[in-house]
Amino acid sequence: MLQSALHAVRAAKEPDVNELVRCWLRGEPVVVVPRVQRRAWADRASLWIDRNPKLVPLWHDQRRVERGLRAVFGRALDVRWLDRAAHARAARSPRGWIEGHRPDPVRPVLILGDLGGRAEVDRQRWREALRALHAAGVQATALVPQSAREMDQSSARVVSWEMRASHDDPAALDRLMLIASAASTAPPGLLRALRWLLPEATVGTELEAWNHPAVEAADGTGLLLRSKMRATLRARFRELDESLQRRVDEVLRRWRARAPAELRYAEAIAWRQFASPAVGRADHAEAVSYMERLAVTLSRPERGSMERDGLRHYGGAMLDGMPASGYREVPALARIWDAAHEGTDEVEPPEGVDIAALRAARRGERPTMAWALRQVGGALTYAPLGDASQADHVRPGSPVATLEASGPELLLSRPVSRLQQMIHRGLTTSLGGAEQLTLDAARGALQLRRWSRDRWARAAGRDRHGLWALFTVGRVEYRMRWIPPGRFEMGSPEDEAGRLSEEGPQHQVALTSGYWLGETPVTHGLWAAVMGLTPTATVRVYEIAEDLKVDTDAVLQKIRALGIEARNKMSKVDAAYLDQIRTVLLREKQAQFVEVEVAPGVKKLRRVEPPPKREPEPAIRAVEPLPKPVRFGDSDRSVDGVSWSDCAVFVSVLNERVEGLGVRLPTEAEWEYACRAGTATATWVGNLTLSDDAVRAKELDAIARYGGDIVGGTSDGLRRVPNPHGLYDLLGNVQEWCADWSGPYDASPAVDPIGPSTGSARVARGGSWIDHARSLRAAARFAHSPDERVHGVGLRLGRGPQ
Repeated sequence: MLQSALHAVRAAKEPDVNELVRCWLRGEPVVVVPRVQRRAWADRASLWIDRNPKLVPLWHDQRRVERGLRAVFGRALDVRWLDRAAHARAARSPRGWIEGHRPDPVRPVLILGDLGGRAEVDRQRWREALRALHAAGVQATALVPQSAREMDQSSARVVSWEMRASHDDPAALDRLMLIASAASTAPPGLLRALRWLLPEATVGTELEAWNHPAVEAADGTGLLLRSKMRATLRARFRELDESLQRRVDEVLRRWRARAPAELRYAEAIAWRQFASPAVGRADHAEAVSYMERLAVTLSRPERGSMERDGLRHYGGAMLDGMPASGYREVPALARIWDAAHEGTDEVEPPEGVDIAALRAARRGERPTMAWALRQVGGALTYAPLGDASQADHVRPGSPVATLEASGPELLLSRPVSRLQQMIHRGLTTSLGGAEQLTLDAARGALQLRRWSRDRWARAAGRDRHGLWALFTVGRVEYRMRWIPPGRFEMGSPEDEAGRLSEEGPQHQVALTSGYWLGETPVTHGLWAAVMGLTPTATVRVYEIAEDLKVDTDAVLQKIRALGIEARNKMSKVDAAYLDQIRTVLLREKQAQFVEVEVAPGVKKLRRVEPPPKREPEPAIRAVEPLPKPVRFGDSDRSVDGVSWSDCAVFVSVLNERVEGLGVRLPTEAEWEYACRAGTATATWVGNLTLSDDAVRAKELDAIARYGGDIVGGTSDGLRRVPNPHGLYDLLGNVQEWCADWSGPYDASPAVDPIGPSTGSARVARGGSWIDHARSLRAAARFAHSPDERVHGVGLRLGRGPQ
């Protein structure tokens, strides 16, 4: 059909025998042999696509036609999108749709639309456009959803979208509206699937339903019926044949397979109220259980503004058409409706729902009580939080979580069963072989999932901070902590002390999966075990003096004797020369100390009694850089002075060494989420009280090494207080490379963000021992070239999500 609409007549190779015979009978000479005339695609064509909102159900079909014609004509196809702006221009211009278009007799026109439908003004405008095309000798064809016999074909050829299209059938429209009422909302694709269930319905019926007066709203997201009309139609739904009801149910369940659970389960509960009892929903029990859990979750007062807005939309759109019998059968729906309309007293409650009683009960809620859960073998035990019997050092068992309850009932939900128990000290819940267990205590719900130790983990356990697991490389251990999924506000508020502009705007971030994060930054011991050496960098003169416990001037003297430029104690020295410097200096101290190797590539001084016999000092000579330079510091100190590219190589080699490990650098969002640990302040211990020069802050003294602390250099992170996740040195000691390229934030909410796709610098977080207090905040950001080895920048390993 499309080729017949956009065709041109061309001469074939075969001679036209009939014309030759006519010429012979007339006695006319044949100068040029006549050829058979055949239809073929035109050399170029024009496609007009009417994007009127009343034609939304056809938009996808229009796109398919447009893609098919582009495959035929390529650039020779001129496409005009007649959207809202085009409609407005056509209404203002005396030339109507011809405005901005130059008719070309050799360029046929195909129109995808309804030629104005039932609006007389629009129909007149299309008639004028078709007459203008006809007068210019343009071949015009309109592909319309109506019956072609109903259209004026004096100026153009009119073809129906469906070959079987006939006069609109009022009965078909009524039946389509009836089955569409079973859905809370009907997107264009769902409406099409429902229409196909009715043999008598056509695409015209579909458009009639989309633009029906009973429709409250209809756009790309779907069709929403007015509440009263939906209730009226659902009251008649049981009149339909049960086989048709089953087919409607199949279409809905197939279409909603990937829809949000709130929508899917609301429809499942509503279906039971208006469908025939013989056509039940298999997921009804699951839907009731979900609504009960949702009602418990929504009863919490600490919901954020985004969550409240989502609830209002849910209460208005999904529960609006719920029959009164649904609220009676599932009382949790009334509590959900109440939470969704909190603060909007002018809204009329559903029939039979006593909102006043619900809100009075909510205002008079009993105080909550926190229960500490411990796992003892294959069971959970409960005791009030703070009970001495639940202390970490008490055995047997290990802490699992804290559960808030506002009543004595505890609802235990497994994949195949639900059980209610009275919560009290000494209650035992068997874990059994279930992979998942949900504890619902009316005030808070807790979901537990079974975790089997992965092959990379040499050991695992749980303490007051949560789940941990460790892997080993040689004799070096590295422990990782499990960070559960959640939401947080990323960035800093404008009034936060020490804030910089690149930390905003604050925006909501959702991390949908849990992940592992290193308990400490990577140490020299782990780096050496993986790479065979520690990274080349620089050290300052006073660091060497501090490590060897000698005078700084003596160190300067020996370094200068080697031909190395060093002006003062803050001067940097290439780590490649350290062994030579250490040897010379140790010769002078052998009366009190000897140097011993405590780990591969790691040396320390030890006092001996009596001191060995003093030997003459060897002559100082120039040295070449060592083939395997050793970084200054002990094996437990955090690695620094490594570039992002160095870290990428380290991670790759480590993953090859440890089977199934799969570690990586954490994303910037994962780092900040883990650092905040559920808090919204500058640090997990609160906002900072900065000194006048912003160098020190008393809140950091117990948790971080910073501000050129003591003699400087990195340290063993386990010396300070961890955050609530059990992570050490997230602030201070070393800045930590992240996986992201550096770039500005977007104010819109984000889900599992990974930063910009390209850039010139990589992000580092946390601040180092060199940085001032203002830089040691959860939201503080740093950016360095990925190939730059920056003093005070190291790494922490991440793994997952999973």
